[in-house]
Amino acid sequence: MYDILVMCLLRAINKWDPYYTDKVRKVVNAIDIKFPSRKQFTAFQLSSELGFNGTSIVRMLAHRGFPEPTAAARGSSAAGKESSMKSLPEVVALLQCTQETLEPVLASLHQQDYSELFLSVAPGLTQKGYILVQRALRRIVQQGWYAGRRGRVSKCLIDALGSLQQTMHAADLAEATWQAVAAAEYVRQALADCHAIGARPRRRQF
Repeated sequence: MYDILVMCLLRAINKWDPYYTDKVRKVVNAIDIKFPSRKQFTAFQLSSELGFNGTSIVRMLAHRGFPEPTAAARGSSAAGKESSMKSLPEVVALLQCTQETLEPVLASLHQQDYSELFLSVAPGLTQKGYILVQRALRRIVQQGWYAGRRGRVSKCLIDALGSLQQTMHAADLAEATWQAVAAAEYVRQALADCHAIGARPRRRQF
């Protein structure tokens, strides 16, 4: 779990800019002064005027209605969203495999089947479930699933990793049962959100 959290932290650190507020002010001033009469301009033209790359700031302002994005910008944003969907089938498959892996563990725990066979097999199955969730989380982090329903999927998988880790290191079977059930519920929620994301109607491109 911690390597995923470190990856998220490094991505956030790399994006942090101590002069971001000043740059936003410069971008707004440049739009008002340099392009007052233009209905459309590109982020490249604006960046050339500013002397730094203002693309991300223009995109942030456009999401808030200032300035209104061009058709080309809307197309680029749609392409970005389409790209982030490419990993969805793989993530769904990994989560379904996780459910199948944890199913016998949960069934035995609910039935209080603490036989030697179960105690010898359960740790391996739990470890496999942990690895599957870790792979799914790594894929969606690489695709930038941080906000909205996609961000909720990321949070559910991080919570699932924590619960699976607690399951593997539980001091007693009651604690292991509670943590395994929690992990399965987090995976179920993440999978439900993935299905909802995949079923969401896509806008037609003209």
